[in-house]
Amino acid sequence: MDKVGLIKFYFNLGLAYKDILHILSRKHRIILSLRTLKRILKKNGLFRRIHFDSLEETVGFIKEQLQGSGALHGYRWMHSKCKENDLHTRKEDTIKEFDGCPRILRTDMGTENSSIREMQSFLRRNDDDDQAGEKSFIWGRSTANQRIESWWGFLRKECVDFWLDHFHRLKDEGDFVGDFLDKNLMFCFLGLIQDELDSTKETWNSHVIRPSSNEHVPHGRPDAMHLIPELYDTEDYLSQVSEEDLARCEDDCVHRSDIACDGDVFTLCTHIMAQNSLNVPVDAYTAIDLYLFLRGELIRMLNLDR
Repeated sequence: MDKVGLIKFYFNLGLAYKDILHILSRKHRIILSLRTLKRILKKNGLFRRIHFDSLEETVGFIKEQLQGSGALHGYRWMHSKCKENDLHTRKEDTIKEFDGCPRILRTDMGTENSSIREMQSFLRRNDDDDQAGEKSFIWGRSTANQRIESWWGFLRKECVDFWLDHFHRLKDEGDFVGDFLDKNLMFCFLGLIQDELDSTKETWNSHVIRPSSNEHVPHGRPDAMHLIPELYDTEDYLSQVSEEDLARCEDDCVHRSDIACDGDVFTLCTHIMAQNSLNVPVDAYTAIDLYLFLRGELIRMLNLDR
């Protein structure tokens, strides 16, 4: 990434000017004055607190959010979303890929975490620090981690509750009974839900953790704290792993299919959509319309007793 790309990346993480200059100098050996930094930012249309959208753009943004889970969030969420919209988005090509695993991992007793425990211990088996091997994994209740509990509450409020309300309504009205057909027709919603999960993750990772009276609790933006730990008087605790070990772990994983349901059901549904000139849903309401239409057509075609 070139100099301008780095400046854009750190700016979009929400870093202060002095922190951008510090990390450019310390991590990338790029020495700039504050005046030069501001000139580069101005040239690339990057500003703090003085970026205004037109009324039409603002209204359009709010309408778009109200078609999704933003409908449940209220004024405070919408205000925060509008205010910080230019800070929490990042391009795919600026997301750093880490080739390693955490030095130590702590999870709850969930069923899937037993596999994570085995992989973590395997990847750390040859390290020589005092937390290597099996010591690199710790079981613990999530309720003991306030930050994790805060995240789950945020996720439910900002995204999950909206979709649960719609699915409960489908069930209450007799349009979802949970059989093979209904579960496979959930593919109508999965792309939208994934997009909202990704957006919620980005919002969380870019929000500001306020300073606490507890000096041991870190504060700042999670993305910045993770990517640039030296700004917070700490270090990167990533443990490097070999490509061979990564490949062995990957072989033991069940990878998500590109098709989010039974292949035959998906093929039949795409034919029905093509014959009826139906488009891929763009929000929860068009997804529900598509689900109900496909469900009715399949019940009729297959002579199912409903």
